[in-house]
Amino acid sequence: ETNDNPILTIQVNYHDFNGNVTIQGSTIPDGDWYPIQLHSYSNSSVTEGYIVRGYHPYVRMSFTSNAGEVGNILVR
Repeated sequence: ETNDNPILTIQVNYHDFNGNVTIQGSTIPDGDWYPIQLHSYSNSSVTEGYIVRGYHPYVRMSFTSNAGEVGNILVR
């Protein structure tokens, strides 16, 4: 839950990650998810920052990968 904040920052550590990341939002807790951002990575070992703007009461991330791993996820 975003507590009515119009700006949300996310930081994710990737290690040899190959795949897609989708940041999704919803106005209800258990459904009706819509895409906010889509990012693709190819064998990436980076710490990536995202800024989500707008009123999205609920936010989640979806990871589709065929290699690598996702490390820490920090949200503020």
